[in-house]
Amino acid sequence: MIRDNFMKICPEEHQAVDEQIVPTKQRILLKQYNPKKLHKWGYKFISRAGESGFVYNFEMYMGKGSVDVSDLGVGADFVLWLARGIPKHKNYKLFFDNWFSLLDLAQTLSDQGILTLATLRANRLKGCALESNSKLKA
Repeated sequence: MIRDNFMKICPEEHQAVDEQIVPTKQRILLKQYNPKKLHKWGYKFISRAGESGFVYNFEMYMGKGSVDVSDLGVGADFVLWLARGIPKHKNYKLFFDNWFSLLDLAQTLSDQGILTLATLRANRLKGCALESNSKLKA
């Protein structure tokens, strides 16, 4: 019910998809661990928020199969599922980090009229040879 009401609000032009940890000390199976977060143990949510910080859509992460909308993988599936509330072909921009990003995902969103900006991992660039990190640093 909360998510449905959030999605009724007119979205901002610039939005981002990222993960959040909702801290808890309960001993429940759905709890996740992320050593890079301030609160390392808790419920993991993937959310789409605007530049103001308002969350328009979210989904609890429960491992592979939490959201199945494509064959692109878990991270891309979350982005596609959360982006369904973004108006198509209206110049909206969606940002996400390398856990979610794939070239195929960027192409799929582009086909839907959603512009993207993301960091990419070198191992996710099919058929694209990159210079080694040591060579780029030199």
